[in-house]
Amino acid sequence: MRHIPLLFAALFGLIATAQAELVVIAHPEGPVELSQNELRDLYLGRSDHWQVLELADGHPLRQAFHQQVTRRNEAQLRAHWSRLVFTGRGTPPRQLNDPQAILGEVARAPNVIGYVEADAVTDEVRIIFRP
Repeated sequence: MRHIPLLFAALFGLIATAQAELVVIAHPEGPVELSQNELRDLYLGRSDHWQVLELADGHPLRQAFHQQVTRRNEAQLRAHWSRLVFTGRGTPPRQLNDPQAILGEVARAPNVIGYVEADAVTDEVRIIFRP
């Protein structure tokens, strides 16, 4: 019975995150706009034109982003990156633990993109895609 409040809190957090509007952000001097296909290629290692940042495995925003953009779940992503790393054809995106860290990194580097909730966006970055 002690775990029931924890379960409800986790479920509420997942539902709230799933309903949040996600956006892809870039430095103001970075890319102006990217298509969903370009983003999918970047986040799946098919293109390396921009450095991409990810949230950590299991983060609800990461799951929502990949469901909308790459159309892959966590298991599919792990398998995809395992194949690429094993064959020497790719390196997975750098993972950060929270959206604030992604905001900070993107604000500092013109060649970096990442995703966050729309309401977290500041004047230091620019929205380049809305799934």
